[in-house]
Amino acid sequence: MPTLLKEPVAAFDPARVGVELQHEIEQFYYREAALLDRREFKTWLSLLAQDGVGSG
Repeated sequence: MPTLLKEPVAAFDPARVGVELQHEIEQFYYREAALLDRREFKTWLSLLAQDGVGSG
């Protein structure tokens, strides 16, 4: 059974993130989606580090 959060998660606020970082995040999502569209699942999985945090 999933653990419920004790506090609500704040919505993403682009005003709190610099333009360069926002662009970098968006580009990562586009690359990720392209890999999934091409069914390159092993390559897509390699984007995750061992701890589950993005590595590239």
